[in-house]
Amino acid sequence: MIQFQNKIKAMVAAFTLTGALLIGVSNAAPSDVALLSPWVQGATIAKPAGSNRALVVFVYAEGTTDISASTVTYGGQYLTKVSEKSFSNGTYSYTGAFILNESGITGANKDSISVSWSKAPTSGSSLVSAFLYNVNQSSLVGASTTGSITGFTATGGALANSAGDMVLMAGTAGTNASY
Repeated sequence: MIQFQNKIKAMVAAFTLTGALLIGVSNAAPSDVALLSPWVQGATIAKPAGSNRALVVFVYAEGTTDISASTVTYGGQYLTKVSEKSFSNGTYSYTGAFILNESGITGANKDSISVSWSKAPTSGSSLVSAFLYNVNQSSLVGASTTGSITGFTATGGALANSAGDMVLMAGTAGTNASY
C-alpha cells in the first residue's frame, strides 16, 4: 500500500502490478484527511472514536477466471464501491476499493468486514483496511482512476485532487498471493 498526501504530480513504480487503483479521499476543510487507525490486513478492524470518519477497504483476489466483488459490509453496513480493476495475463488479478461514511461506521454492530463475490476468486483473496478522519461526508471521494503497471511503466488517467485530500493507491500483482 502506497499513500500520497496532498497534490500528486506523478507516480513512479518500482514493482510490477497488473491492475492498480488510485482514489482521492476528499477533506473536510480546513483540515487534511489523515489516518485514524493503522492499515490492517484481514477481516477485522476495530472502530476508533472520532468524527468525520471514513473506512476504506481494499479487496484483493487472484484466480483462473474473471473476479469481481459485488458487496462489502462492515458490521452489517454496506460500503460504497469506489472503483475496481480486474486484469488477466494468464492469471486473473482483482483490486477493488470500497468506502463507508460516518453514519455507516456509527451504525456498524461489529468490527468485521465481509465480502460477497459476483465472480468468486479461485486462488485466494485478501483485505486491507484503515479508518481515516477529517473526511468530507458529503463528498467522500473526489476522484478515482484505474490503470495498469507493467515493469516500470504506469498507465492510467490523471487524478484531480485538492490540497488536504488523501490519495490512496492499491494493486494486485499477477503472481499468487502478491497484494
